[in-house]
Amino acid sequence: MYITIDNMVKRYKTHQRQNAFSANSQEEFYNWRDETREVLINLLGMDKIKVCEIEVKEVSREKVDGFYRDKLILKTEEDVWMPFYVLIPEDYKDGEKRPWHYCMPRSWQWWKAVYCRQG
Repeated sequence: MYITIDNMVKRYKTHQRQNAFSANSQEEFYNWRDETREVLINLLGMDKIKVCEIEVKEVSREKVDGFYRDKLILKTEEDVWMPFYVLIPEDYKDGEKRPWHYCMPRSWQWWKAVYCRQG
């Protein structure tokens, strides 16, 4: 009988993980984090992505359960558009001061930015 996990364990014993976590101090952790981040950026090809001007377009708006759900698209690269949604309370009035939230997947050009914000 062929067991996948046995084969995988044997492979890991033969080939160590090149960026395995082994830090014993905060400084070692930060060094590991920075080195591993660079490896991931290279493996994912993020270093080859061309930065473009930010552009957002509204695609649609629909009323859902006391909210307006706006679908927008964000230009993250030339010819690459990422969809996201904005939920706006139905009773919101322009200029009104209210706590707000937005969450969206990070854009390639903002890889160091915070993903979700609140105000």
